[in-house]
Amino acid sequence: MNAQNPFYLVGILALGQWREQWRNRSFLVALFFAGILIYASFLLGTLAVDQETRALLDFGLSFIELMGLGLAVFGAATGILREMETKTIYLVLTRPIPRWVYLLGSTSAFC
Repeated sequence: MNAQNPFYLVGILALGQWREQWRNRSFLVALFFAGILIYASFLLGTLAVDQETRALLDFGLSFIELMGLGLAVFGAATGILREMETKTIYLVLTRPIPRWVYLLGSTSAFC
């Protein structure tokens, strides 16, 4: 692997952001809440008598989409702010990487 390849650097930064979010307690609570919503879609599917699979797919996929969007926005916003507070962003940006690579790597961890 070439260390100067921008996409390689984006992948390294995305992996670091992903690991950092798994250490965040509020991220795990939001992920637990997403699991509860998915389970609720199973319960709503059993309540629908004739349209069981349709209700399950509609509610389940909409919950997954909403929680995925919420977790992605939350993770991207808090990840960069946390790095600014702990001043690790300065350490990363002193390396010879473009800023667009840093921003893309920090936000692509949640896609």
